[in-house]
Amino acid sequence: MAASRWSEKGFSLIELMVALAIFAASFGVLISAHTGAARQEVHAQNLFTATSLAREVLTWTEVDGYPEPGDTEGDFGDNFPGYSWRRSVTDADLTGMLASMLSAYGIEGVDIPIPAGLSGVREVNISVLWEERGKEEAISLTWYAVAEE
Repeated sequence: MAASRWSEKGFSLIELMVALAIFAASFGVLISAHTGAARQEVHAQNLFTATSLAREVLTWTEVDGYPEPGDTEGDFGDNFPGYSWRRSVTDADLTGMLASMLSAYGIEGVDIPIPAGLSGVREVNISVLWEERGKEEAISLTWYAVAEE
């Protein structure tokens, strides 16, 4: 008696198609994960560069001395194309700042006098901007400058 057709060794077309479908789905997931990791790496590099550039603008501000109130902006030239910076200098509202810190601890309505030596405090906000994947990204830092007496 002859052996049945189904008892022969090997894979059927259905088995091969199922295996290929599993492989294709797995491959798609792996490619997606790799693409996401590559995007995250680029974002991390951009954040590192922007943080370093913000520190550079802060250093310029410190070297220039006590900053005057106002807004300035610029870029980093050919060394860092696509990155720009903005700096905003305002007189710091220490009373409001202290009130909001106390409010965070549940302390309300306390009048805190600001010492005379702190009347010349300026708030310096520095932002570094760049474009990533078609949208504008930014990193900001805040620094306080005190007038030397």
